[in-house]
Amino acid sequence: MNKENKKEINVLDAILDPSNTDPITIVDDQNVEYTFDQVAIVPHNNEIYAILAPHEKMEGIADDEAVVMRVFEDDNGEGFLESIDDDKLIDIIFDKYYKMYDEGVKNTK
Repeated sequence: MNKENKKEINVLDAILDPSNTDPITIVDDQNVEYTFDQVAIVPHNNEIYAILAPHEKMEGIADDEAVVMRVFEDDNGEGFLESIDDDKLIDIIFDKYYKMYDEGVKNTK
């Protein structure tokens, strides 16, 4: 999809909409766009984290890996995603995701 056809929406609306299947595009501080598929939303300690799988190859991320980002809203109500660098927190988020996934699989049998 080219830039003219992209619809800009609040990242929180996209991330938290259970019916949204569109890719999530993030623009960094250098105006570089990164596109991700949403894997899961994981609540932890009154925060919300998104597990996102990159569409294109990203430095430091294997093809079968995903990233964890904190989802938050600023004082103006604008949604943001923040990279998480804390390996312990990333492990906690993935462990919670795996438990949620396993529970979902059990409930569909």
